[in-house]
Amino acid sequence: TTGAYIVTALYNGVEFTNGALMDPSKPVLDVPITLYETTNDASAVTVSSAHFVVREHPDALLVLEVLVFDNTSDKVYLSDQLVRGGQPGSVSMMVPADAYSLTFEEGQLGGRFVEAGDRIWDTQQVQPGQSTHSIIVTYVVPFSGSRDFDIPFEYGAKQVTVLMQGDSSVKSDLLNAAGTEVISNEAYNKYVGTNVARGDTLHFSVQMGLGATFSRIAPTLAAVLGGLLIITGIVYWVIRRREGPDLAPALAAMTPAQNMLAKQIADLDEAFEAGKINRLDYESRRAALKAELAAALREE
Repeated sequence: TTGAYIVTALYNGVEFTNGALMDPSKPVLDVPITLYETTNDASAVTVSSAHFVVREHPDALLVLEVLVFDNTSDKVYLSDQLVRGGQPGSVSMMVPADAYSLTFEEGQLGGRFVEAGDRIWDTQQVQPGQSTHSIIVTYVVPFSGSRDFDIPFEYGAKQVTVLMQGDSSVKSDLLNAAGTEVISNEAYNKYVGTNVARGDTLHFSVQMGLGATFSRIAPTLAAVLGGLLIITGIVYWVIRRREGPDLAPALAAMTPAQNMLAKQIADLDEAFEAGKINRLDYESRRAALKAELAAALREE
């Protein structure tokens, strides 16, 4: 039997959490919590890498968006924007106005994530350091052979990667073709850009290729099933295959033990998606593995 021990502390109105896997052979468990002061200076926060994975479906595109944040200060970041009952948001993002079937990898709208105006706010604080915070979301947008995307980057972005499934192509003044990338045995056309300034908008257009073929699954169902299938592969790819000197050195050179933990998380996700494990055991085990991986990366 396995389990996780989660500890939460409240300091100056901000929650700090840590957890560890429980080992029945060890009577004492050390679960330290580091407390930080708070800043609302947005200049301390930037997107170190943004990934957009685009898949084709009938009359729609399924988009997986992964935003990874750096916090260059020595304090946790929370904005001065109150998003729910006096609770401040931290970083925010925008999805296309016609996007639907939004699904977050951690949390949900009305929970960790709050919609306010044209933005979606994360209520989880951004910890100090490189690649300490991420938002992973899937959504569906209408598509009829071509589609323009306008993605605002309030915090800028050091690197942007767009991966396009199939024969379709991406055109953008800020993105350059960079070959192909294979994720979960599927080939994606890869486009890369760097140094998006704060407040700038990334514009790119998707054009359907002549050889593009489409599944017959309805778009809403595709958003659910397709999202489950690609999240594990792309998140594991982001962990293992991030490129460039801007990324945290610990993630760029994972040890065999760290790789094993990342692989265990991916395998656990796959088992849950296949119905081989119940949600309670899944959530408990996943929290424990993520805590172990975070601790292993910090020790590096």
